[in-house]
Amino acid sequence: MLEKGLILLVMLALPTAAWAEARPPRYDVNGLCRRLANTPDGIDVQLEQKCLRDQSDALDTVKRLWLDTPAYIQRDCDLRARADGDKDYALLRKCIRDQLNQTQPDVILPTQ
Repeated sequence: MLEKGLILLVMLALPTAAWAEARPPRYDVNGLCRRLANTPDGIDVQLEQKCLRDQSDALDTVKRLWLDTPAYIQRDCDLRARADGDKDYALLRKCIRDQLNQTQPDVILPTQ
């Protein structure tokens, strides 16, 4: 009985694991926008809201492109979007679009 339960648990977990890999990476857009909106006079609420809208629009586009984007471009563009530590969906979207429009993608290999 325990063996059947374990098999069922593994079977239920497999589609979830495959789905998680099929989605774009998760970035902290709230933190990014808060940092970008932080001015010497305090938080610029309008700038923060614009940033959040821009990030949301970029993520929507990335979600539409993601499944049709080759894995090596996904990895490369994720590395580029994370390069300065901010993890920016607008940069991820631009990278994916640029790479898909090139005949020879411009892939960065990670350095060790």
